Amino acid sequence: MSTAPSDRRKPIEPTAHNGYLLHVPGEVIAAGSATLPPPSAAESAKPERTVEMDVPTLGGKVRIKYVLKSYRHYKSSHWRWSAEWADLVTA
Repeated sequence: MSTAPSDRRKPIEPTAHNGYLLHVPGEVIAAGSATLPPPSAAESAKPERTVEMDVPTLGGKVRIKYVLKSYRHYKSSHWRWSAEWADLVTA
């Protein structure tokens, strides 16, 4: 019986909770949120935005959905863009 690791990789599949977001590197998510307007300016505007980013590990572009959320810390609250969902873009 061999204990060598298998050469086969699991296929990349979406999850039911957040699509392909699990497979998108954090650097790509951060770069996508940097392209969005500042949360303070978008507070009264559209609370959901999408950004298309290139993800080489998935083999193409991914559309990431960001949602504006408020985070509380004691008596202070801060607005921040939070990544919620990612889909593969088929062109």
